[in-house]
Amino acid sequence: MSDMVESMALDVSVLGASWHELENPFNGAMTAKDALQTAGIGWLVDQAPVFVDGLEVPGFKANVRSTDKLVLGFVSDVYRPIQNHEAFDFVDEIIGNGEAKYHSAGCLFNKYDRPTRIFITAQLTPIELMGDKVDNYLVFSHSHDGLNAVKVFVTPVRVVCNNTLTLATESAQKNKKGSRFWSTKHTGDIKGKLQIAQQTMKLYEEYISAVPVIAESMNAINLYPEEEAQFLEALFPDDGTQGKSRMSQNAETMRNEIMKCYNFKPDIERFRGTAWGMYQAVTDIVEHISPFRQTKTAELNREFSVVEGHPVIMRAQKMLQSIKV
Repeated sequence: MSDMVESMALDVSVLGASWHELENPFNGAMTAKDALQTAGIGWLVDQAPVFVDGLEVPGFKANVRSTDKLVLGFVSDVYRPIQNHEAFDFVDEIIGNGEAKYHSAGCLFNKYDRPTRIFITAQLTPIELMGDKVDNYLVFSHSHDGLNAVKVFVTPVRVVCNNTLTLATESAQKNKKGSRFWSTKHTGDIKGKLQIAQQTMKLYEEYISAVPVIAESMNAINLYPEEEAQFLEALFPDDGTQGKSRMSQNAETMRNEIMKCYNFKPDIERFRGTAWGMYQAVTDIVEHISPFRQTKTAELNREFSVVEGHPVIMRAQKMLQSIKV
């Protein structure tokens, strides 16, 4: 199993195998109760005082896992934990009637080797995108170490090649309406905040409806060979060493891999010569190629960049959309 995954459940019938050796693969979406147990995150988080040399440290508490008394992190008095089962209740309420169908859930280690980061994904209404079926997912993530906020995302996944299309919309950047992203800190009235989030995320339909419009507009942008080369050079620029440095070699590898995908991948063929085709090639390679530096946090960062939006992919979208039709 990956160093960064403590426990995980994944619906391989829909999402396919990941880069992890899965401990709990399953076929077919599950209910919240089943997903909670299969993913191994049915435990609770208690809070305990912190002592140093026999004296209690004021203003701080330890988040402790109920099953094995493992300290997950040290937090301030204002921190309010969200139990894992409450996260599932939250998603159930958004989708309605407790009928959410869960396709993955699990617990990831943080950079301090503590199993604190929880994530769950549930299926939303699918859409048609440029002739492809797109299954939309609601992703909820939070942590028990005080290092990460509560985050909720909407992410569409293309079934054809199983890559995540993290398209950004203007409405998502300017206001809450139509946003695919919501977050808050573990402070104050957590339940009240989650109620607001439920109301906000129920507007995800506005975001989903904007995605096909973006795709169609990018498909209308012609991309000529000289523009393809210029785009990739700008996205992955040489550092001036012309292949002599590791950074220059990595940039060249990315450019070459994207062009191979763009020119030869069957499901991109009908979009070749457009900004949309190039965007798909970029997402395929950036999200699936192994990190050049295999650090302990590289895979963890990759896990969350898929749902939060990879900065390179976001930059590629902006650059491609700026090309004149």
